[in-house]
Amino acid sequence: MKKTILLFAILACTSIYAQQTFSTASAAEHSKKTDSLNQAPKSSEDEAAVNHQLNYSNVSAKNVQPKVSSLKQNDGSPYEWEWVRDGIWTGAALGASAYGLVLIKNKEDMPLSERAKFLDEASLQKEIDKINFLDQWAAGKHNEDANAMSDIPFALSFVAPFALLFDDEINNHTAQYIGLYIESLATTSAIYTVTAGLV
Repeated sequence: MKKTILLFAILACTSIYAQQTFSTASAAEHSKKTDSLNQAPKSSEDEAAVNHQLNYSNVSAKNVQPKVSSLKQNDGSPYEWEWVRDGIWTGAALGASAYGLVLIKNKEDMPLSERAKFLDEASLQKEIDKINFLDQWAAGKHNEDANAMSDIPFALSFVAPFALLFDDEINNHTAQYIGLYIESLATTSAIYTVTAGLV
């Protein structure tokens, strides 16, 4: 447990450091460009070059600028959230997740007559031998300790994305970030539960 927490802390610190370094480098580069454009031109050729660079920057900025609808939040956000599109998608995914859970809950148990062959060691091995060779190595093995240990990174995976809120760029758009996170979880959950319920 301590090793997992330490690894998580190291990854979070590395991410924060990388973001800060990138932000500092971007700010320095922007400052250099602004300073070079603000210098007074020495000749008409220099003035023409500066005008050309300004025009090119404006055209580039227009081409790169994303199309923003009236439903998207906060200018300058690195994320895109439309209430109609994303709200419908998230709602449908949550509904599909609930439906999948109902399917799983209502699945019939294996009849006792079929279950008996998995309880005896010899008959279990015969059933394992019928499985394709790629899956045979894992079949028939169960370890309570491994099961409990695997729950730790599983639980941490749900909390880990919140470490990104330490990044100022993300923190300024917390609502969008959490909305997208819920949308992602709902989509993943829907795919899993419906598949597990039907198969």
